[in-house]
Amino acid sequence: YGSLFATLERNEIAYNRASHEGGGIRMYANNVGRVIATLIDNTFANNVAGEFGGGVHAYSGSGLMNVTVRGGTLRDNRATCGGGMSFYGIPSYESTSWNQVVTISDSVFLRNLAPPNPAGCAVKDYTANGGGGIFTYGSSPQIINSQFIANISDVSGGALAHWFGSSPTVVNGLFVGNSAYATSADRGGGAIFSDFYGAP
Repeated sequence: YGSLFATLERNEIAYNRASHEGGGIRMYANNVGRVIATLIDNTFANNVAGEFGGGVHAYSGSGLMNVTVRGGTLRDNRATCGGGMSFYGIPSYESTSWNQVVTISDSVFLRNLAPPNPAGCAVKDYTANGGGGIFTYGSSPQIINSQFIANISDVSGGALAHWFGSSPTVVNGLFVGNSAYATSADRGGGAIFSDFYGAP
């Protein structure tokens, strides 16, 4: 209940670890609360999370979340779902309105990794994985003027992986040298992967 307003500007967040979510930062909005976070010109480097968001993870269950990422670099971060960043909201087919608003602009995602994990990441009744740069579930970020370079997923979506009710918008992006090493026919997407109600 209530609101949280946070701004991080020109920080270096590096070599941090989390066993589950948000190696660098984890943001959480639940119980009808609201989180408004602004990240400006920060560097997230060499952070590791066991499941979601090596650099940054944002989760909004029954709460509301507004995340703005402007400028900055996410490099050499690692997580099963979203090596650089992950965004977890309520899918559109479960709700009449989005509970997570995300805007990413003028940012660089470099050499982030979503490594293989047989257990994957638990999302509702499913198991998901991938997104070397960004992973989304039930979240539809606007990604503007951003670069995705040499990110890797060992399953799906070398740069971006969008699952279950995600409809992101990508404008004026640069995707170079990203890779997805899928072992099954329903995975892949060297740059972008979408699955089951996910449509960039």
